[in-house]
Amino acid sequence: MKIGIQWKIIGIYLSVVLVIMIASGSVIIFQIEEQYFNKVKIKTEGIADSVKELLDFEGNIDLEKDRDLLIAKLRNLATIGEETDIYICATRCDMKSIA
Repeated sequence: MKIGIQWKIIGIYLSVVLVIMIASGSVIIFQIEEQYFNKVKIKTEGIADSVKELLDFEGNIDLEKDRDLLIAKLRNLATIGEETDIYICATRCDMKSIA
């Protein structure tokens, strides 16, 4: 069975169109994903800045050195008593009580 040159050209054209559609779709999806990641990053940084301002911390917070100060500020902020446990999760949260 012979396939004419016209059908070969149509097949090549359709293959090229399909490859271009896949590539452009991948680029568009990647750009949308990056846009959402940037939005989440900006919101997270804003929340972190708000918490730092709320707790009156300057610079970086070191949970090991500033532990007692952080607990005191959290207790004053929430007006809770000594019997309440406060949990601080740094890198992994295994819910160890620091109070």
